[in-house]
Amino acid sequence: MDLNLIASASGPPIVFMLAIWFFTLSVRRVVEHFFPKLGGKGTLWSDLVLPILPIVLGGLFAVTMYKFPFLDKLPSWGTRAFYGCVAGGGSGVLYRVIRTILKKKYGVNLSSPPGVVDGTPAVEIPADAPPTVDEEPEATTDPNVKVEPPKS
Repeated sequence: MDLNLIASASGPPIVFMLAIWFFTLSVRRVVEHFFPKLGGKGTLWSDLVLPILPIVLGGLFAVTMYKFPFLDKLPSWGTRAFYGCVAGGGSGVLYRVIRTILKKKYGVNLSSPPGVVDGTPAVEIPADAPPTVDEEPEATTDPNVKVEPPKS
């Protein structure tokens, strides 16, 4: 089997699918920035619009970008729209596969948002919060030190 044929046949569709995913991510970030209440779980935005958005965008891109390297081979706008919808549906899966490969092979973590350092706690503790003691105090042999058991 000719590896050049495989590379030329798989390269443009992968780029097309990643473009759909990144465009969907951009739309999501912009919309959720201006309308922060949309970002919660169980909303119309998160349960209906976000899962359908890459499919719709893929269909629209495939119909309008008919000069893209492989889309010019598809005979009609209906065929291109169908292909674009399938590519949009698979764009999220492709991104997760690439993210997993990059993390396992190269140690690159794409899931952390910008500004977050790996290993830092996800929960912010307020500065005025009282300290908590999870361990028993150490026993001492010094008679001048009084050790009180933790209050429950």
